[in-house]
Amino acid sequence: MRAFTDADRVAMHDRAFAEHYRHASDHDGRYDGYFVTGMPMSETFCRPGCSVRTPRPSQVAFYPVPAAAYAAGLKPCPRCRPDMTYSAPEGASGDALGSRALRLIADGEIDRTGVGGLARRLGVTPRHVLRAVESAAGCGPLDVARTLRAHLAMLLLASTTIPMQDVAAAAGFTSVRQFNATIQCFYGTTPGALRSGGRRAEPSIREAGPLVLRCTLPARRPFDGAALFRFLAESALPDVEEFGETWYARTVRLPRAAGHLRVDVDARGRIMVKLSVLDPRDLAPLLFRVRRLLDLDADPARVSQALGQDPLLSPLVAAHPGMRVPGVVNLDEALIRGVVEAQVPTRSARTTLGGLVHALGDPTPWGLLFPTPQRIATDGRAVLRGPAGLVDGVVRLAEALAADPLAAHWGMRRTDLEGLLVRAAGLSPLAAEGVIMRALGDHDVLAAADADVRRGATGCGLPEQTAALLGHSVLWAPWRSYAGMLLWSAGRQDGGQ
Repeated sequence: MRAFTDADRVAMHDRAFAEHYRHASDHDGRYDGYFVTGMPMSETFCRPGCSVRTPRPSQVAFYPVPAAAYAAGLKPCPRCRPDMTYSAPEGASGDALGSRALRLIADGEIDRTGVGGLARRLGVTPRHVLRAVESAAGCGPLDVARTLRAHLAMLLLASTTIPMQDVAAAAGFTSVRQFNATIQCFYGTTPGALRSGGRRAEPSIREAGPLVLRCTLPARRPFDGAALFRFLAESALPDVEEFGETWYARTVRLPRAAGHLRVDVDARGRIMVKLSVLDPRDLAPLLFRVRRLLDLDADPARVSQALGQDPLLSPLVAAHPGMRVPGVVNLDEALIRGVVEAQVPTRSARTTLGGLVHALGDPTPWGLLFPTPQRIATDGRAVLRGPAGLVDGVVRLAEALAADPLAAHWGMRRTDLEGLLVRAAGLSPLAAEGVIMRALGDHDVLAAADADVRRGATGCGLPEQTAALLGHSVLWAPWRSYAGMLLWSAGRQDGGQ
């Protein structure tokens, strides 16, 4: 393969700039979230879809995320509010080091352990993390973390009336002074000026109980919430999860304490969430995990265009616009549940896991929390019911997770997670694929071992044999997870139980 020359790189950069400039000049809102347009002359940055006239090419710069624009000294456009749109750069769901680091930063790893702790999670040096994040996002990890804090603070100021010190704590700031300075730097005004109204402040959350945030989350349209909720409902555990046709709710174990989420999709397709946390510092991680659970950073138009090129799959693509790949809100829980669900039918898995929750789960104001790996490692054998191999696999996995707090995290590589599932839980690599797809939000995994996926494939005229189906799925890369969800939905409609 010919190596790229400097001239090739310059040409590639010019093509990317030209494409970005065309989308910004056309005010094409479909590209909101892919990049922001910086205008140094006015010291602002905008979404591609902003109605503000785009300056000449020599007077603009493009950044992959708002954090990079902030780092360049720019402030968000007050008209299109680019700081309140999608915060994950394209490729943040991938296996590259920068992508894995960005997922951990969004979950609050830097706020909890600093850049050094982030590097330890990823098994590299801080300098290596710095280079990887700068390559993926256009700015350093501290800039990304600071921007996420400012965005959450802005959301809290607009959506609640809790005292300023509680806004600062919930957004991840270590002091009110740091909070005030950051808001002044990012928005050019004070937190008090950003809070509209003059509403009377609520009591401190330290006195009044859980912090509650109600807001509407942005997502590219269309959004097939019905299919996503149907998938989550199939394996929902009593006292942990609740669901309806247009809503889903559950308890969540967060880094510091318990939390609860509820998601509603209204008739207009708006995604409304209610988030409750016992420790305000857990609000940022919960918001990140809700976005991953609902796959809100997906680009359905791009996925549909790619998968629709396969004539065997195109009818499903047309029938299910906006299909999402459901994620998870707690990685340890997802791995243990995935091991059970990969080995027994759905109803049996719910019975097994439901008994585990009722025996070992921790109570919260909203229901029960799924038990910790430590509790399952200690008492799981006395509680779990099912084949001996399944019980052994679950307990061995729980022991591995309990022994090493770094064994599983949002920044894991796909190969490392597969190795953990095969080595500790005894899953086959093929059975591990479905767990990996949801746990890491990997968009290019076909869960071909799932009976409903195979049933849906048969109904579409696709190969019945697993090996042949996997061979055909090469045509769907890099969106095989979405193809699998389409096949799963078709398989369920054909009578899967």
